[in-house]
Amino acid sequence: MHKLLALGFFSAFHIFAAGPAFFGVRGGIPFSVSVSIAGGLGGSSAVRYAVGPTAGFRLPHGLSVEGDALYKRQPFNLNVGSFGEINVPGTTVSAWEFPIMLKFTSGEGPVVPVLGGGITFRRMSAEGLSSMLYNVTGTRSAVGAIAGAGVRFRVGPIDVTPEFRLARWNQSGFETSFVNIIPFSRTEATFLVGVTF
Repeated sequence: MHKLLALGFFSAFHIFAAGPAFFGVRGGIPFSVSVSIAGGLGGSSAVRYAVGPTAGFRLPHGLSVEGDALYKRQPFNLNVGSFGEINVPGTTVSAWEFPIMLKFTSGEGPVVPVLGGGITFRRMSAEGLSSMLYNVTGTRSAVGAIAGAGVRFRVGPIDVTPEFRLARWNQSGFETSFVNIIPFSRTEATFLVGVTF
C-alpha cells in the first residue's frame, strides 16, 4: 500500500513538472554597491542577500513567462575618507522587488543557455537611517527594466538556473539631504540561483 502511494505521488509530481506551470524559490546576492563613489566619498557594503518565491508558465518554442517576489536586504556604511576616515551612521536598506520576465531557453540538452528581459517593480524601506543625511520621502517606489543571462540544468524533475541580472531603475530610491553630494546608483546587478519544479 505504501509503495502504491509513493508511486502515485511521484507520478503526479512528474506529470505536474512536465506541465506548463512551474514554481519554486530563488535566492542570491546583490553584488553592486548601494552607493557610488563621488569625490572623497565611498561606500562599504556588509552582508547582503536576496530571496523569494518564483512561479511561471512554459510557452512553446523555448519561451516562458515568470515572476518573482524577492526580498532584498543590503546593509552598508559610508566612509568619508577625505576627512580622516570618519564613519557616517550606517543603514540597512530593505526592498521587495517584483520582476516579470519573458525568458528564452535554447535547446533541450543537460545544460542550456537562458536569456530574459522584462520589467521590475520595487518598494524600499530603511532602518537606522539618519534624517540629517538622507531623504527617502517620495522615492521609495520605483520601476525599472531588467535583463538576465544564465544557464539551466536539470536534476531529476528539478530545474536549477544560476543567472546574472541587471536592473536599471527610473530613480535611485534615496537622495542625500545635503545637496545630493552622495549619488546612489540606479543600476543594480544581482546573482541568483533558481530552483523550480
